Order: sequence, then C-alpha cells, then structure tokens
Amino acid sequence: MSHNPENLPLIPFSPAECVAVRKVLQAYGLSLRRGAVTPERARHLVHVQRITRRLTVQLSAQQEVRLALDGAEIDALLEALHDFGRQIEELFPHTPRRDLAVATLTAWQQRVVDLLAASN
Repeated sequence: MSHNPENLPLIPFSPAECVAVRKVLQAYGLSLRRGAVTPERARHLVHVQRITRRLTVQLSAQQEVRLALDGAEIDALLEALHDFGRQIEELFPHTPRRDLAVATLTAWQQRVVDLLAASN
C-alpha cells in the first residue's frame, strides 16, 4: 500500500466504526499483555499498539481517517478483529447482542480483505 495518505485505498468505515475499532484494538492489546509472552506475541502487540496510537491521533483531529498500514500491521488488524470476536464468543453467553458484535467484527474483517483482494 502507498504511504501517501491521498492515494490510500479507502475502507469505508464511519467515524463511529473507527472509534469502535480503536476500542477493540485497545481491549485486544490488554488481552495480549495478559497472556504468555512470546516473541511473536510481543511483535503482534507492538503492531496493535502502533495502529491504536495512530488511529487515536487521527480521530482526535476530527478529520477523515486514513492509515497507511504495512503488511504486518494489516495482518495484526485482521488477527485482532478475528481473535477479539472469538474471545467474545467464548466469554459471553449466546445472545442477540453477542451475535451482533461478532457479526460486526466479521464484517469489518471482510471489508479489509475485500479491499486487499481488489488492490492486487
């Protein structure tokens, strides 16, 4: 992906969804810190924290959010969305609200995957 913000592909996330993605990344980062420390987990945490910080800065500027993500950051984002959805399924009882949260995370993942497929 290009690192020129004007040339970045747009993944259509609303401002409210960007805030929610940031919250998911923050919560997922906490769960990564609680587990056993491995080099892979530590690298993944660095990427998640980096994306979270950059997203926070852009959201605080109240402008259109455009993040240039490298391959490792895209992988970290997709893994965070997937794993957080899995954690919700494991930790919370089956309810319509839980199912909606998991479906939302899955839809966000699919938007990113679809964009990647279209840009190749």
